[in-house]
Amino acid sequence: PPAKAAIEHAVTLRPDQGMYQLYYGLSLYEAEHQKAREDQARKENKKPAEVTINPAALKLDAARDALLRAIKLAPDLWRAHYYLGRVYRDVDDARHAAEQFTETIKTYPAYRFGYIALIELYRRWDYNDQALAVATLGTTNVPAAEASELWFEVGMVQDAKHANDKAIEAFTKA
Repeated sequence: PPAKAAIEHAVTLRPDQGMYQLYYGLSLYEAEHQKAREDQARKENKKPAEVTINPAALKLDAARDALLRAIKLAPDLWRAHYYLGRVYRDVDDARHAAEQFTETIKTYPAYRFGYIALIELYRRWDYNDQALAVATLGTTNVPAAEASELWFEVGMVQDAKHANDKAIEAFTKA
């Protein structure tokens, strides 16, 4: 909460700064997730770490708007694209989520989480060829020390395609 208040004050002083809008959107997104997790935990009489958030319970309009302002002010803010993709994914707008994760990869090709988020969407839609293309691209752009999750995704897609030898090879690399 103190960080959210500080960035909110910074946005009030300089609404023309894309980076401030990015961090404002990010703080709103994370605060809403924290609030939803705590509310869910109270309802289920569990610890916050033990619950799964119901995305329908999230109120992410303010976070989305701040992230959209950030991208409008500074289109190359890859983290704004990534978090906006997460917002769209949480509100079940997969097409816009995929667009934002794609922009994340374009603006910062070494960021593995952008690839993983896009791969997960493609796999959910059973777009295995697209998922494989993104995963393979990720393995070439992400430093090898950080690429194990991408190799795992390659293996999962190859397994779904019943290409067992290729799946085993990818899992071995993972």
